[in-house]
Amino acid sequence: MDLQENCSSFIKLYEEHQPELQQIITAMRMSIEEFLDDCRKAAQGRGGIRMRRVAAAALGAGVGGLFVAIGALLAAITGTWLWGALATVVLSAVGTGMLTTVGVLEMFKAPNKPLPNLKDLPEDIKKFKTTASRISSPLKYICKHVENLLQIYGDKDLRDRADELFNPEDLRTLSVQVEKTLEMIDNIQPSATTVPHLTEDPKTLRDVNKLKILSTVLENELESETGRFVWRTREMINHLQDTLNQLRFSKAGVEKVLLPKLSAS
Repeated sequence: MDLQENCSSFIKLYEEHQPELQQIITAMRMSIEEFLDDCRKAAQGRGGIRMRRVAAAALGAGVGGLFVAIGALLAAITGTWLWGALATVVLSAVGTGMLTTVGVLEMFKAPNKPLPNLKDLPEDIKKFKTTASRISSPLKYICKHVENLLQIYGDKDLRDRADELFNPEDLRTLSVQVEKTLEMIDNIQPSATTVPHLTEDPKTLRDVNKLKILSTVLENELESETGRFVWRTREMINHLQDTLNQLRFSKAGVEKVLLPKLSAS
């Protein structure tokens, strides 16, 4: 297969498989963000249990006691959606005369939601690498051919003839793009993933809040196994997206630098 055929093959493979690769990335990103949300709720669960107990005790003493309990608990627990739900239940029930302990406790039941399936992450990463490697297989030949062309430009006797076909600077830019693409695909390393259990410890809550709120978090700033797991998974997902973007850059470079000249020759 000559250079032009490899260029055409690469472009065809990219266009055929790009949607599949993007779908893998999107699904992985959604799964890890759902897991992060579930971790946040689990880490806040201890506070939710305390709130439910205080609410039940306060209802036994009357509505006034409930609001006293809320005030005391508010000083100890912050940042939970349960406050709004509790206030709504109390105010509504006071207005209708139907305030009951059972009604409030039902409002504070944790949602019974299945966890996203993260055990398939290594298989998803492996599938991405296999497909990306297939797309990039023609790039290896293209890369070698471009390197040969650049060597020609270094030969004084052949330089003038070569300049008639390709621009040396364009070839150098393309060579860097292609080499970076191949390197990024090679650096994708699927590994066994142990998904941490959902816990209620303060370290996990601090970590998940950082990961949800801050745009940039370093791994050494995280305290929990769960936080580090989410961070590493996000980093891998970002690498997959960067790799797919790099494939697109290489495709654009091939279409701009090589194909027009090859088609005209």
